[in-house]
Amino acid sequence: MLVLHGTGGSGASMLSPAFAGELFGAGQPLDASKYYIILPDGIGHGKSSKPSDGMKTSFPKYDYDDMVEAQHRLVTEGLGVKHLRLVIGNSMGGMHSWLWGAK
Repeated sequence: MLVLHGTGGSGASMLSPAFAGELFGAGQPLDASKYYIILPDGIGHGKSSKPSDGMKTSFPKYDYDDMVEAQHRLVTEGLGVKHLRLVIGNSMGGMHSWLWGAK
């Protein structure tokens, strides 16, 4: 299962009480004892590479498609996952989820 964060967040922000209490835990929809759950940081968010890390305006331009491509490569090439049971997100993560489905 791939859980994607919103514009102002990170993968870790999806574990905040606002989301975690409703989604994560024993018997909840995202039960880590039943499913492998991936919570990546999108490009420019959390602990991922971002313009403010030093490159400033020299940082390569990127858009949602680039972010989804990076997520796809992380899942398939980096983690070796062949099939996801679920792609879900809020805000920007919801748009990324839609793009996953559209591709």
